[in-house]
Amino acid sequence: MVKSRENDRPKHYRQNPRRRLRESDSVGNPGKVELLRNFREHSGEVLAYSVRQQDMHIFILSETSAVAAYMKVYEANENKDVAREDTTHVFTKDHGTWRLRISRVSHPSPGK
Repeated sequence: MVKSRENDRPKHYRQNPRRRLRESDSVGNPGKVELLRNFREHSGEVLAYSVRQQDMHIFILSETSAVAAYMKVYEANENKDVAREDTTHVFTKDHGTWRLRISRVSHPSPGK
């Protein structure tokens, strides 16, 4: 009989998926504690900005590789300031599943 991945996980993972990121996980990764604290402090607040993608282009290079290129636009809700990120993701197909292999972000010069 084949065992499912769900049954291989500890019981608390199956009961409450949000518990996967815990303060006790901070060994070797000090950023998790700060991330959790920030989530708690700002829980339920309206974000100060919105994010959208524009000029999305998907390039299928072969049956096992693809590239997604787009501009990510951040707009402040209060003063409508705008910041942009030129984003590129490279994917490969591994055993039938697409996986993100490389991600690159750059900030275009003003006026573009």
